[in-house]
Amino acid sequence: MMKSLKTEQCFYQSANFRNTSFVKSIRKEFGLKGYALIIATLEEISRNGISVCYDQSFCDRIISDFPEVSQNLLDMVVRKMVKSEFLDREAFYKKKVLTPPERCIMDRIEDVWLTAHDETRPYLFVKNQSYDDN
Repeated sequence: MMKSLKTEQCFYQSANFRNTSFVKSIRKEFGLKGYALIIATLEEISRNGISVCYDQSFCDRIISDFPEVSQNLLDMVVRKMVKSEFLDREAFYKKKVLTPPERCIMDRIEDVWLTAHDETRPYLFVKNQSYDDN
């Protein structure tokens, strides 16, 4: 029986993720809610492959997990993520898509271990691959 299996998409964050200048600035401005929204946004991107449409459905999914967060706060955090190029700016402004910038996308899982995490790459995504089970 041929069956296509899709591995779970993950993102990898630096052990110093919360101390990067961008994340610290979000924590300073929005507190723990802002930090939680960064993580939730990256998780939602990962759950959908490597990009997600920034629409009402996206907002509803995040807010249902964090009812104490307003849609306005979510919008402010996402826009700051885009403006600072923590997320891909062009994809957001042209298509309303949230996706990591190219520098944060690896072709192979092995590249995660070979790539240095730093201020420009506090997290990494691996392009999702499907495998055939024969």
